[in-house]
Amino acid sequence: MNNRSGGGKVKAMQTFVRIVEANSFSKAAETLNLPCASLTATIKNLEAFLGTQLLQRTTRRLSLTPDGAEYFKSCLEILNVIDASELSFRGPDSKKPKGKLRVDLPGTVGRKLVIPHISQFHELYPEIELTISLTDRLVDITQEDIDCALRLRRLQDSALIGRQVGNMRFVTCAAPSYLLNSAHRRR
Repeated sequence: MNNRSGGGKVKAMQTFVRIVEANSFSKAAETLNLPCASLTATIKNLEAFLGTQLLQRTTRRLSLTPDGAEYFKSCLEILNVIDASELSFRGPDSKKPKGKLRVDLPGTVGRKLVIPHISQFHELYPEIELTISLTDRLVDITQEDIDCALRLRRLQDSALIGRQVGNMRFVTCAAPSYLLNSAHRRR
């Protein structure tokens, strides 16, 4: 075991902790699904590397030496930090979206279809810091630091990636009096 074998050190620490917690080489070997001789060799190598005896073993008893007790405490702290670090990537929340999201929407779409649902979005995705801008002009998403823009027309810049997310129907409305006046003016 040398200074560069970080993975080997962690494995040796895990083995040492398991032996101490099980208070037995054979019980620890069963839970690790390894031969007892393998655990014995790991502890011998660890003790040689550290230059101290960690465990006092007799045929009936297993106990920690003072150095072993100190090392056990350190191992628990280190392994807990490793577990916490890994959990942030593998845990149940690791797949939840998080971070900043900047979205640009046309004014009407934003006000009518998106903003009414912002609180529901924040409940579902509390780790997202959402910033919405409402503009009807074409935006340069790279220059203006925008992650996503919704537009009501076909994508014209071929360097961008677009996806149709829905259809909108537009209706032109006018008062009957306006239409009558318009018709009279054309004559």
